[in-house]
Amino acid sequence: MNLLKIEENNLDYDKKNIADILISNGWGKSYEDNNIDRTFKGSSYFAIAKIKNKEIGYIRAISDNISVTFICEVIVHKAYHKKGVARELMRKFNKAHSHTAVYAMSFKDNFDFFSKFGIRKKEKLVSHSRAPLLD
Repeated sequence: MNLLKIEENNLDYDKKNIADILISNGWGKSYEDNNIDRTFKGSSYFAIAKIKNKEIGYIRAISDNISVTFICEVIVHKAYHKKGVARELMRKFNKAHSHTAVYAMSFKDNFDFFSKFGIRKKEKLVSHSRAPLLD
């Protein structure tokens, strides 16, 4: 993946490509441009992987930049799975957040991926969530 370029906290991205990343993984059917912008602007850190200036994956996190960082998602377009893109995104992320504890929720089949970067399953931690509250 020598053509891979990773840009940190750069809001110059193609919203359609970001939506395609999510859709290719089964995370919805469409996304409004405004919601994509709000998602990245509301994050304390993000890095976007590009090949030939096309966005193919990203990592996004929320952090106090002192003690704790939460990974929101690490996602790569389905066409680029198993090509090292997520690994490079995590390497970049770890350099930027080596000074904080890192937490990530993951699907069961991703436990091994995160453990390669020192993020281990904690037996006593339980994840809780709720769906958006709609009027």
